[in-house]
Amino acid sequence: MDRVIQTNNQTTIVKVDTGKAYRNKKKKNRLRVRQRRQHIYYKEVCGTIFQRADDPPQVCFRAVSSHPSAYLQIQNDSNCEMVAIIHMKTKQFTQIIRQAQQISIKVPSLRSLSVICGKGAAQHCRGKYNISIQSR
Repeated sequence: MDRVIQTNNQTTIVKVDTGKAYRNKKKKNRLRVRQRRQHIYYKEVCGTIFQRADDPPQVCFRAVSSHPSAYLQIQNDSNCEMVAIIHMKTKQFTQIIRQAQQISIKVPSLRSLSVICGKGAAQHCRGKYNISIQSR
């Protein structure tokens, strides 16, 4: 029987302690902070809309202390247009929702949401709204 000897060119890597344990500790703390920031919580606010054609704007939602980031869904179930007034931290804009239509809007800082009954043959507007409030 012949013996077969096999050799490999291998490199051995050895971890050497350089005395920089303080730096590693900082990195671990940064990782912990990043992990804490990844937890995002959502709270939902749902409701129905019933607005007469001649009434002033109805406030559906108003933020109490801070101006949270939110995801809005507004559905129009009536035969007329509905106008949503969205107040943000620095500006406001309006969105027209046509009959039997649903809109979805991502708002970076929501202060309040109001609804007005727009043009159409109906005496009143009705629909639903859903607000997902994002918080950390």
